Amino acid sequence: KVKVVIAGPIQPVGEKEYQQKILQIVERYKDTVIFLGSLSQKEIGAFYSLLDVLVLPSINSTEAFGMVQVEAMYCGVPVVASDLPGVRVPVQKTGMGIVVQTKNSQKLAEAIAQIINNKEHYRKPKAMIDKEFSFDKTIGFFEHMIRRE
Repeated sequence: KVKVVIAGPIQPVGEKEYQQKILQIVERYKDTVIFLGSLSQKEIGAFYSLLDVLVLPSINSTEAFGMVQVEAMYCGVPVVASDLPGVRVPVQKTGMGIVVQTKNSQKLAEAIAQIINNKEHYRKPKAMIDKEFSFDKTIGFFEHMIRRE
């Protein structure tokens, strides 16, 4: 059985129209979709530990990096992410997931199934993720950019 679990605020800022569209779809699948709402820092780790795959199916070209992917990866959870400039970076840098074409539900479903059926292939050591996305590396990058200006 598949469950779609959505964490985060149920009323995202500036997304009222989109929220209504999603809630109409969810009504048809109410036995499959679970809304958790906002999670505390303590709850986030527990949430990630329950996931088989994190899916970030963004379609908005202004969508940013998506730190949620790195958080999931640190917990051993592979990711399916949209092929958008910032969104695809964590998967590309770690190999811990699959990047899919935007607005292609068939490819999205295939990627989810591929990860679920081959989860160990997509799991990487925390040290590898840390090499790309550690706090020190991130701060160092920003310091370098500021000094360059």
